[in-house]
Amino acid sequence: MKDYDQYHTQDFLTDIFFMDWIYRNDPEAALFFKNLMAQKPHLVPYIEEAGSILKKIQIKQPLPDAQTIDSEWEALDRAITRKQKARVTIKRTFRWSAIAASITILLMVGLFFHRQEQTEPDYLSMLDPESSELLTNPQIQLYLNHQEVLSLSEQEEVLYQNGNVIITQEEEVVKEQDLKSTQTLNKLIVPYGKRMNLTLCDGTHVWVNSGTTIIYPSEFGKEKREIFINGEAYLEVAHEKDREFIVKTTRMDVAVLGTSFNISAYNEDSEYSVALVSGKVAIKNDRHDEITLSPNQRYKLNDNGNYGVENVNALDYICWRNGLMKVDSEYLNSIFKRLSRYYNASILYDKQEDMMLKCNGKLNLTQDIRLVLNTIQTTAPVTIREENNRFIVERIKKEAP
Repeated sequence: MKDYDQYHTQDFLTDIFFMDWIYRNDPEAALFFKNLMAQKPHLVPYIEEAGSILKKIQIKQPLPDAQTIDSEWEALDRAITRKQKARVTIKRTFRWSAIAASITILLMVGLFFHRQEQTEPDYLSMLDPESSELLTNPQIQLYLNHQEVLSLSEQEEVLYQNGNVIITQEEEVVKEQDLKSTQTLNKLIVPYGKRMNLTLCDGTHVWVNSGTTIIYPSEFGKEKREIFINGEAYLEVAHEKDREFIVKTTRMDVAVLGTSFNISAYNEDSEYSVALVSGKVAIKNDRHDEITLSPNQRYKLNDNGNYGVENVNALDYICWRNGLMKVDSEYLNSIFKRLSRYYNASILYDKQEDMMLKCNGKLNLTQDIRLVLNTIQTTAPVTIREENNRFIVERIKKEAP
């Protein structure tokens, strides 16, 4: 028996034994795949998706069994090898029909799956392996149609309109380019220490925080609007009644029609979050749980798959746009990570447990980082010194009496 442990949707689509279950409800195949789903839950989404796709395909001829197909392929191979194509007689008509039916089904499945892949881009493959280097690049990088690269400054803004990309600075057009292919994806990489304003083709405004990659089309499709985010952004989504807006991340999807919210979804962080300012959002995590948020609610998802919803002042989570950082019972190590991204600065400490101190208040990020760190060390039991372009943090230990 095959090893199905590493199977994905496309593997099941071309598996004859699996087709036996879907199309003929073969008892043996049905029992096998039901047991397989019970024993290997990670295969359930792939099995369900493949089954759904196959059921949408109409078959005009009965599907031959696996033994028949195997024997016919062997017969075909022998016929070709011995150069006896001319001697294939009318007796093989049924066999050829059976093979043709099988090939037709597989081709239809392949085409259907290809269309599925076209409408569901593999965003993870578009995140560069050397993304850590790109995120420390001194300039913002805009990839047009994933080919041409523009280097931008933080003072510039990106606008998509009528099939064009327009770069502006202080409301003056710096560059305008006609995008000949509007269906391909664009990518914006905002490095550490930088921020960027982006307006998508539907009028949705996106404020992109430091250390963030966003992938999006020049023009959205007719049925939905979809983008991918690795990092943090605040979005004011243009309202469209019949076309929802979906923000995809590696661990959750956020679906809206017209609303404003902050999303923090850095791949390297142990927690993802969504803070809703206005409207309503539906969040689906990687366990397929769906949660709906109301304004001033914040959704949190941790590494273990545990999640929760808390009531907050959502404006506290978007004040980074105005150069402020709200700190509400937040651990020092988390604060230092955020400051490191915002300023593109190296902040080091020896022991993680020494930074498990909670702080409250607001930090003015329009100031030099040295002033911000000085504010922290005057309120928390730590000392911070600068050494070789790095900031070293040490916990102040209480002396034993």
